[in-house]
Amino acid sequence: MNASDPNRIIAFTRREGQTEVLVVASLNNHPFLDGYLIQTDPGRLPSGRWLETFNSDSAIYGGANVGNLGAAIPADDGRIRLLVPANGVLVLQRS
Repeated sequence: MNASDPNRIIAFTRREGQTEVLVVASLNNHPFLDGYLIQTDPGRLPSGRWLETFNSDSAIYGGANVGNLGAAIPADDGRIRLLVPANGVLVLQRS
């Protein structure tokens, strides 16, 4: 779906039945604390709210808790802005 070599970010969606998830993985050594904009075709990233359901940087896994704190993040016209941890993985589910 979306890859950024300079930022070392990859993002993609997966669907099964009514369930739709967005996976964002960062191999960057620095977090994106001001937000990282993912922009793609609206058919690949539908508008709506995307609920963060997994963050590998969560404090419960020994991380720094950089992320979206389980929030539902709005996407519109194939665009979503997320707080992305360094060397981490986020999973969001469309709600």
